Amino acid sequence: MISNTQYKTHTKPFDYLEATTEFFTPEVYEKLTNILYSDAIDNWNVYNNDGSDPAYPQGQVIMINDEAREKATGFLREFYDWLWTDELTAHIFKATGVQFNYYNCMWHLDYPGFDQGWHNDVDAYPDKEITTFQVYMAQDNNHIDSGVLVSDASKIVQAQVLYKPNHAWCFTAHENTWHKVKEIDFFRPSFMVREHRLLINEKRNK
Repeated sequence: MISNTQYKTHTKPFDYLEATTEFFTPEVYEKLTNILYSDAIDNWNVYNNDGSDPAYPQGQVIMINDEAREKATGFLREFYDWLWTDELTAHIFKATGVQFNYYNCMWHLDYPGFDQGWHNDVDAYPDKEITTFQVYMAQDNNHIDSGVLVSDASKIVQAQVLYKPNHAWCFTAHENTWHKVKEIDFFRPSFMVREHRLLINEKRNK
């Protein structure tokens, strides 16, 4: 399913990993994007369309849970079955050193008009340490400038992760992991794995 992806480490404006090679194998990526850019997604259940999730108030998250797995057919079912193995989390651990034990896999489906202002993922989940691993599922390089913008507490753009096909990046949230997405005018899907580690009497690293 996945390639022998290589990463580079950024330390400014905060620590994050960015892939320098593709994440999914070409065949898998083609099959997944064929699904994502079809009407097959029309029947997928949006879990947060009531605005209750402070991190994603626009309701664009499709949880890949047991129910979604049982409903999936064809290659999508094969892919979901693979997510229930430990190959993906082992890859993430090797790349990041973060053990994913309490995590969710999801599709992040952003539609025209979507945007996100500056946020650090801490305010939305104050009692948890969040590590996000995201793979951009672009069809082409026509919208590379719509990738996430990153900053420190200044909230002045200092870098960008390009929105290009099969491109992965990862970070662990803390008070200065500020990032945002400019308003888009196209369909912008991605695959995301998010670890939620409960903080109990621990000081969050800054």
